Amino acid sequence: MIANATNYSKPSLKPTGYTKASPSETGYSSSVGGDIFFLVLQNGDKLGLAAEKAVLKYEKERVGPDLEEYIEHISIKNVSAGYDIKSITQIGLNKLEPRYIEVKAVSPTLYKFFWTSNEMRVAEILRKTYYLYLLPVAGNLIFSLIDIKIIPDPFSEIILLSNSWEIETNVVCCTLTSE
Repeated sequence: MIANATNYSKPSLKPTGYTKASPSETGYSSSVGGDIFFLVLQNGDKLGLAAEKAVLKYEKERVGPDLEEYIEHISIKNVSAGYDIKSITQIGLNKLEPRYIEVKAVSPTLYKFFWTSNEMRVAEILRKTYYLYLLPVAGNLIFSLIDIKIIPDPFSEIILLSNSWEIETNVVCCTLTSE
């Protein structure tokens, strides 16, 4: 799916500073403390939503006001889509390509995340249009956009080609088939 762009100005590729999610957006007070990775694991849904909102803002700044209408928060409509945000990438002067973004809130030191089989399957299908955004949680729902890691085609980068990633397969899925 490709669209034509008009009146395009070159976007700022990396906004500076930090974005703090408000308690009303996440349901948490600003007094939440403790180990960041533990916070990510224990409060994944609310923290994940706050991270997605931070990336939505980041994407709108990246593409600029003329193209922000192409950015869509998918996961609030379809949790099984395999990605959280649909954005765009400019190819040449007047051509846009879809950018499917999976957002992961991560520890600023480990960049460890959990990737579901559905997300991996969608990443494998979409390849060069699928991006993994690893957004460090600096503490108390403060996200470090300065340290965001954006991984294009993460299926190839992490699963097929990587010497930089340690992959653990320590999750067991169990389904009750009869009583």
